[in-house]
Parts: sequence; structure tokens; C-alpha cells
Amino acid sequence: MLLSRSSSQQAKAAPEAKNGMADLQARVEKMVHKAFWDEALEALNSQDPSIQIHRLHRLHADIYEAIKGLLPPGHRVLSVLSAPYPPPSVSPLHTTIALLRDTLSALKERCAPIRDEKIDQIVSELDRAPPYSSEDSLHPEQRAEHQAIASRVIIDSIQALISLAQEMKSDLTQTVLGVMTEQQIRTIVTEQARIRERELILTLMSKDTVKEAWIAWINEVKAHANTLELPVWIARLLDALGANIPVAANIIQYISQPSDSAESRPPPPPNNLPPPLFFCAPDLFRLQNHLQALVIVASLRSLVNIPQAPHTSHSPSPTSNDLTHRLWTLLETEIKPEHEAGASAGETKIVNLADEVLRARRQARADGGDASALSSDEGSRTSAPSPLEDEAKVRAAVERTLRAEDPVFALLQKRVLEWLARALAAPSPPPPVAPERMRTGRDGVGHGRTKSGAGHGRSDSLEGRTDSLEDVPTGLPPPPKGFEDAVLAKALRDAVRMLQTQCVQWVRGVWGDVVEA
Repeated sequence: MLLSRSSSQQAKAAPEAKNGMADLQARVEKMVHKAFWDEALEALNSQDPSIQIHRLHRLHADIYEAIKGLLPPGHRVLSVLSAPYPPPSVSPLHTTIALLRDTLSALKERCAPIRDEKIDQIVSELDRAPPYSSEDSLHPEQRAEHQAIASRVIIDSIQALISLAQEMKSDLTQTVLGVMTEQQIRTIVTEQARIRERELILTLMSKDTVKEAWIAWINEVKAHANTLELPVWIARLLDALGANIPVAANIIQYISQPSDSAESRPPPPPNNLPPPLFFCAPDLFRLQNHLQALVIVASLRSLVNIPQAPHTSHSPSPTSNDLTHRLWTLLETEIKPEHEAGASAGETKIVNLADEVLRARRQARADGGDASALSSDEGSRTSAPSPLEDEAKVRAAVERTLRAEDPVFALLQKRVLEWLARALAAPSPPPPVAPERMRTGRDGVGHGRTKSGAGHGRSDSLEGRTDSLEDVPTGLPPPPKGFEDAVLAKALRDAVRMLQTQCVQWVRGVWGDVVEA
């Protein structure tokens, strides 16, 4: 039914694969960290002073990187840690312990009170180290034992200190964010996300590769797709959204490997998006389902001849409003990111949709409407069909209407895409990157919105955004024929807002030098 059906198996397998990769990555990271600290401990236990001093110097550099943002430039501790050579000492281990004490003292002057206890614990750990004694005063066994204890104390303390530094940085970030307005926070987060997204793509491929992939993609635009002087890439994007194949974001073909040849690479999936749209792909997939759900509701409404409400010629019938609302509610669950389709969910959904159409037809008949005609050959019948025959015809019509090749479905989908093109050609509002006020919460206008689903880390989900007149682009054309119902008209406005804020404006902000070139 919806495009999500065609990718249900991949969707079911994806969480398992993702969890497996996350577990594997966690195990590998744990092994690497353990190997790193084991090697450091072994070096500090070495009887060769050059090995010991060299490893301590590298540990000094690690501490410096961890705390350099927490102490002012030129601080004495930072100067010692960043020195090209470690300070001369008759006992490098005890000199390092003294340096760790100085570092903790400097951090305690600047940390939040909640971190004092952890600093005191690290200082107590340093107290476990044996005091310095000259080599002549110790037996070789004692000397080796003292060195082992001091080495272990240093390694454990450095690990705890690095963890403390990360917590202090988090505290500092929270403090800074606490005095910033939501507008300032949103602006900073958005800018960082844009920079990060571009960096991630360009670490995988060159900018020239991105441009070549983009040009090849927009050259596939249909000849009749751009009659409103839209940017070519937006017309091409509407082509992709209007396809009956789910959008995909496979960038493997653009990542060159020395051992790869063009013949050895797997072909890209159909309706594949170029790299600049990679991070928009989940939102575009949900938008694709959103548009198809719109067409399905409008198609099913055409199966019911609902009488006009008697009180005014411009008000829709309560039956019409109720049918549209109930159909849209059923399909909206398919659009939500957290929705996982079961094996029989598609059949169950078709049955539910058919039940709603039958219910509306019975209500329309009770209201005095003619809800019996489903096709041209039914009008030639001399007698009304039996209830069972009528129900069978309705269910068959519902199944037929849900197919993309159905003439009514194709016509309504064409109208939606044409309307989207006209809407995108209309003047658009400024990008809602930093709104003057948040529109959620108890006193906001976002009441009744659907639950937000999991996204790609970049933006709100399609369902999680608020809906207000300030969010809707101005100058939108009236809804196309078949979509005049208030529920469908609002869903159309939502589609424009989704496309503008989550793709068009975002891609221009990240890849403006590519898409507008």
C-alpha cells in the first residue's frame, strides 16, 4: 500500500544489524582501550629509563589535550604538560604524581562543586603511591614493587582525570547553554550540524565527486517536470518523490576504493539520491509516504457520494469530514518512523480502509445520498445489489484504488505533485532556523501533534514539528481538486513545510555551492 511496505523487510532487519554493529563496535573499543592502557602500564614498569620517560611524555600530551579547554592559556600546568621534553628528575614517576596533584588542584579551583568528591577520590588514589626513596635504600624486590604500585597509581589516576575532564566540559557546556536563549542554542546547534554533515560526506569522497553525482542526478529530470521555472534540482526532487519506488541513499558507488573497478561495484538502487541528499533521505522517505497517504485518502473518498450538508452550500458534510479524518488517522500510523510493519499489517490495513469506506457509504445512504455507484457498469443494473454484493464490490474497488496504476490514483497523484511545484514556486518564508519563540509546550500552539519519532540526529522528525500559521509558507495556491477537505488541505500545507524546512532550505545551507552552481 504505502511505500513503506516495499521496504518492510529491510526495516525489520535494520535494527538487528544496527544493534549487532553497535555491540561489536563497543567490544572493539573496549579491547583497544584496554590494550592502550596495558601497554602504558608495561612501559612505566620498564627498567629502561628511556622507555619510561618517553611513555610518560606521551601521557602528558594526552592529559594536555583533555584539559586544555578547562584552564586559561599559559597556565603553569599546561606549560609543563606541553613542554617538548619532560622535566629532569631522579624519579620520573614521582614527578608525574606531583604534576597530577597540581593538575587536580588547578581543576578543583574551576570545577562545579559536584565534582569535588571525584577530585578528592583521585587525590586519595595518588596517596597510595609509595614515597620516594633512593635506590640505595631499597632492595631490588622492594624497588620493583614500589615501581609497580606507582605505575598502577599513575595509570588509574590519569584515566580518572581524563574522565573528570570530560565531565567538566559537559558541565561547562550546560552552564553556557543555561544562560543562552533558545534562539541562540538552535542557531549554534544548526550551524554545527551543517558543518558536521558536510565534513562527513567530504571525508568519504572529494567535492568533485559530489558535484559529478549531483549533475548526473539532476540530468535525469523529466522534460515536462519543470514548467514553473523552479530550480532544476527541486523539479528533479519532485520526480523522485512522485515515483512509486522508495527513495534510497546509497553512496557506496561514489566512494572510490583502490581495488574497486566500475564493474565490481553493485548497481545503485532505483530512485537513488545523490550525496548532498544523503542525510535528508529518511525525511524524504517519510514525506514520500505522507504524499502517497494523501492520494490514498483522496482516492477512497471518491468511492463515496456524500450529500452536501443542507445548512450551507460551502460547508462539507459531517460524513465527509469524519471519513477523511478516520482514513487519515489510519494511514498516519504508517508514516510514523517508529512504525514497524508486520507480515500481515498490509492486509489488515486494507481491510480497515475498506471498513471505513463501507461505513461512510452506509451513513451517506442514511443521509439521503446515492452511495451505490462504483463503476459505470453499475448504473445499468435494473435492481440494487444485495448488501453482500455491494460490500464485495466496495472491497474490490478499495483494493483497485490503492494500486499506483489505477487511473484515479495516478490522476490525484499528478495533481498533488503539480500543486507542490506551484507551492514551491510561491514566495517562501525565511528559514525557520532560529524562531523567536518555541511553539511547543502547555501554552504553545502545538497541541494535538503526533508523537515525534526517531530521526538521523540532524532535525526534528516529520511528525514532531509544530503547526501554526507562522510555519506555513505564504502565498500557497488553493488545494487541487479532490483535496479541498480541511484535513487534506492541512496535510498538503504540512508537506510543503516539510519539504522546505527539512530538505530544500537545509540542502541550500549545507551544499549551496553545489546545488546552486
